[in-house]
Amino acid sequence: MIRALSDSVTSRWIGRQLRGLLLKAGFCEVEVEVRTQVYTVEAEAAPVLGNFMQAALASGAVSEPKTDAWLADLKERGERGEFFFALPVFLASGRKA
Repeated sequence: MIRALSDSVTSRWIGRQLRGLLLKAGFCEVEVEVRTQVYTVEAEAAPVLGNFMQAALASGAVSEPKTDAWLADLKERGERGEFFFALPVFLASGRKA
């Protein structure tokens, strides 16, 4: 399921490429930072996970029964206080030379 989730993200490797892309575009003083969104409450992560799973379903990477089972398992983990989901977000900035 994690592979399907990852595969559903457009340009999933862009975080590793941001610095080089900005430098090639003529920016200087380029900085890249990572902020990780951490979810320990299933209900807060549900919209994000639902969007990823819809994309994975649409691409055919997973079946609906597997997706439903996985999301049900995450909901149960949330009810037990064991839910954890982390999502890294890359932020890049630079100054046009």
